[in-house]
Order: sequence, then structure tokens, then C-alpha cells
Amino acid sequence: MLAAAAVHWRYRCAAPLAEFATLGGCAAASSSAGVEEIVLSTTLADAVATWHNVADRTTNAGMEREWRWRGVEADVRWGYFRTYEALLALADAIGAARLTAGRPPTLAQRALGRYQTAYRELGALLARVSPDEFDRAPAAGEWPLRDLLGHVMQTDAGFLTITQWAIERSRGGDDRPLSAPRDLFGPRPETDAGGAMADVLARFSALHEKVLRTLTGTADAELAAPIGFWYTADVAFQLYRFDAHLREHTIQAEKVLEAILPPATDAWRTLRLCYRALGEAEGAALGAEELAEPLAAKSAAEIRARGNEILALLGAVG
Repeated sequence: MLAAAAVHWRYRCAAPLAEFATLGGCAAASSSAGVEEIVLSTTLADAVATWHNVADRTTNAGMEREWRWRGVEADVRWGYFRTYEALLALADAIGAARLTAGRPPTLAQRALGRYQTAYRELGALLARVSPDEFDRAPAAGEWPLRDLLGHVMQTDAGFLTITQWAIERSRGGDDRPLSAPRDLFGPRPETDAGGAMADVLARFSALHEKVLRTLTGTADAELAAPIGFWYTADVAFQLYRFDAHLREHTIQAEKVLEAILPPATDAWRTLRLCYRALGEAEGAALGAEELAEPLAAKSAAEIRARGNEILALLGAVG
């Protein structure tokens, strides 16, 4: 599990991950001036989260249980996929609304939208995990989920530092060095993976939103700004690294879960698709949340109602 893909930063980065600090002098010059709300309100995500109880109570056989849809015979599995499809349709509706309003997504927003989708997919995996399992290593010498998530948080913070430095260096047009100076790197509480699982997940969520808030306003013309790291690249390259690195360790998280938990039921596998579609809808809204919010609120109400209906069918309290 702790292969080259998991340790690449440790051996290549000039400043160890544990030393990343707050952004210091760059913090005052955000790349998202004027952007107040970066992701949709929690209404939509909360509606999808109500399906955790549904998934916990749905066996594989239960997916075949009869459920009426629009007066015709269907099954519980159909209900899960109606939720998935509703979220996909929402993402497309948000995209159409942006085009109608003359506010298409920027290239940075498109890249960060993929990062949002990756974030939601990892969250769907972690939703099955108990606090005890959060610290259970898949094998001797391999990372438990706590260490994996700590690495992801530290890497995201480091990526944010070098990306914002590059953007501000380009905007300033001054003679500051290509690489961010070492005094921007040091311990930071926002990447602390210690303490209760719920607290770690809350810090992960806050850091993720900080990345979106800082970078969503990046203009297309700024994507060519050069980055100096253990590699040389530009802002466009680095924006895609947020998504790719998170995907890399989502695969690792899947392997951890395969080692420490029974196989996921069909319900949880399908709910992961719903979280992927949730991320696509939220990603489509980046930079135009006020246009998307009314559409999302309507979808959220329908998703919540459907989940409660199936919970009642399964004999649970909705």
C-alpha cells in the first residue's frame, strides 16, 4: 500500500509535508476576489447524506424489494438510480443556466469541479467507516485511513501554497523567486490528522473549501503562470494535480477498505455513484452559486423525500 505513489512527495519535495505553514504574505491577496459562496449550500449534500441510513438498511436482496414509482411497479434499486439520475440532470441544468446567463465556467472552475467530484467520491467511501476502523491498518507497516487522509490534507495545503504563490507572482509582475520561499512552509493546524475521526473529517472539509475559495476566481489568462516546485510546470497543470492526487489516494482508500471491511453492498456501491453525481452538480455551480441554488433546492427536496419513502418501506423511521 505504501508504494512509490504514496511516498513520492516525501522524497522529492524540497520542504517536507509536515512543515507546510499558512500562506503568510500571500493570504491577503486571494485569487477569488468577490466570490463569497464557493460550493452550494449544504441543503443538497445533506439530502444525499440522508441516504446513508437507507444504504445501511438495504441488503442486496432488499434492492429488489418492490417500490412504486409514478404509480408503476419498480424496486428499491430503481429508487437509488433515480437519485443518481436526478443529480446528473441537476448538473446539466446548472450548466445550461450558466450558458443562458452568459456565465460559462472558466477553465479553472472546470478543473476544480473535477476536484470537487473526487472529494465527494472519497467521502462516500469514508461514510462506511467507524472511528475504530479509521485507525485500523490494512497490514503491518501500511497506512490506516487516518494517515492516508493526513497525507492528502498536507498535500492539498502544499499544492495551494505553490499555486497561489505562482498566481500572485504573475499578478505582481515583480522579481520574487519562481519557487515559494521556505518561510511559507511549516506546521499548520488545518492539516492535523490527530484527534477524533469527526474532527479530522471536519478539518479536511474546511481545507477543501479553502482551496475552492482561493482558486475558483483564477482567470484563464493566469493558467500559464509558471510554478517552481520539485518540477517546473504552470498553474493549469497544478489545478489538475488537485484532482489527480486525490483520485490516486481514493484508490488507496479502496484497497484499505477491502482489507478491513466486508465487501460493500450494492446499496453502498450505488450510493457512491450518487456522490459522484453530487460532486458534478456542485462542480458545475462553482463561481455561479446564486444561479444554481434554486435548482439545487428543488432537487434536494425530491431526493430527501425519496430516501424517506424508501426508509419507511424498509421498516425504518424516516
